[in-house]
Formats: sequence, C-alpha cells, structure tokens
Amino acid sequence: MTTLISQETAQDIDQWLMDPSGGAFSIDQLMELAGLACATALQKTYQPCTHPKVLICAGPGNQGGDGLVAARHLWHFGYQPTLFYPKQTDKDLLFGFSFHGEPRPPFDAVINALNETTKPILSVDIPSAWDVEKGNVSGTFTPDSLISLTAPKLGSKSFKGTHWLGGRFVPPHIAQRFKLDLPDYPGSEQVRVLKETARTYDQGWPTAYGMHSPWISTQKGFASRSTTSLEDMHRLDSESNSESDGKSDARRNL
Repeated sequence: MTTLISQETAQDIDQWLMDPSGGAFSIDQLMELAGLACATALQKTYQPCTHPKVLICAGPGNQGGDGLVAARHLWHFGYQPTLFYPKQTDKDLLFGFSFHGEPRPPFDAVINALNETTKPILSVDIPSAWDVEKGNVSGTFTPDSLISLTAPKLGSKSFKGTHWLGGRFVPPHIAQRFKLDLPDYPGSEQVRVLKETARTYDQGWPTAYGMHSPWISTQKGFASRSTTSLEDMHRLDSESNSESDGKSDARRNL
C-alpha cells in the first residue's frame, strides 16, 4: 500500500527536495514537475477532442503556481484552458498543506460554488477546505478525482474517487529517508493511478478510459473570472512564490 503522510512530513519532504543534499530542486522546478503531473493526469482522463475546455481555479501560493504550470502544459496538449484567479499576488490551486481553519474571502465563495456545482471536479493534493490529516471533517465538497503530489496525504484515506499520484521527481534516497512506499513510474509516465472508479453523469460526461473527471468545471456561479493568455501564464508561473513563513507550500486543490 502506498504510504500516507502527515502534514509535517509533507513539509519536511518539500524542504528536502529543495535542500542541496536532498533533491536540490528550485521551487520553480518543483512547480514545473508538479504542474506537468497534474496536466498529464487530466490528459489521461479526458482527451482534448472530447473535452477541449478546462477551467482551472488557482490560488496565490505555490499550489496555484502548479495550476498555472498545468494550464500551460494543457495548452500545449491541445486544450483551451481558462484560469480563475480570485486573488492575484506575487507571494503567498486554492490552499497549501499549511491551511487550517475556515476559508476566508474570496475563497469561501469559490468553495460554496464547488459545493453547489453538479459538474465533475478534480482536486490537487487535497481538496480545498479538507483537513490535510483528517479529511473532509467540515462536510465540504467531495471531488470526483484527486491527484496527490509527492505522496498521498493522510486526509485522502477516505477519498472514494479516482486517485492519481504524481511523484516521479522524488529521488530514491528521499523516499528511503521518509520510508515512503511509492509505486514505480515505468517509461516516461508522470503519474500512476492508485484507485479507479467509473461513473455515468446525467450531464453527459463520457467515462473515457474508465475514469470520470475532467479538470475543474463549474456552473455559472463565479461572479468574476480572469482569463489569461499563454504569455500571461508564463509570466504568472514566475511570480508564484513561497509562503510568508518561508516554508514551501503544498500543492493543494484547484
């Protein structure tokens, strides 16, 4: 069974990935690898010929940076990505694994819209407003699919949908240090599926490849939305930074 990790362990792993004696990655490199994994999970679930439009909800931290990178890759994969970016800033998909408490404006309105939508949702790392270790204790929305990055978090144990893992970038010595039981990534694979489910939706989403989740789609509930060009995606990638406490952010939900 793939190892489930705590919030503290997730933070420690991120620090080791950027440590010269660990992974020696820069934060930009980690965002690039995580964003590519997210885009790949989408591409393996829904092809652009049947689901060309993708709405990506991104927060202002490193998690949102992963979403911006994913948008760029999805554009290259043949999709038409649109960014919903409710709070733009040069530092810190909406929260990181350091999140706790109740969502604050403007993110609470986004969570409410996700609660009400009937469209399929894919979350990144842990669904927004879920407790990283305890799961959906607040009774908020449950996504149809989840992609965990590096290693799945304890809070994902109760998740019932299709569960992807993107962690090819974790070096063997870091996996050994933290006793991570991770799957192999054969060939050029960027993601592995940990659990599959298939459902049929009244909205007509086909269950291609036995999966059921396009990246975030939502109903007409967002009062404002920012659309972003490919050039802006590249610029926004470089602006997303670490949180104010200096720790790297977990890449949480879209």
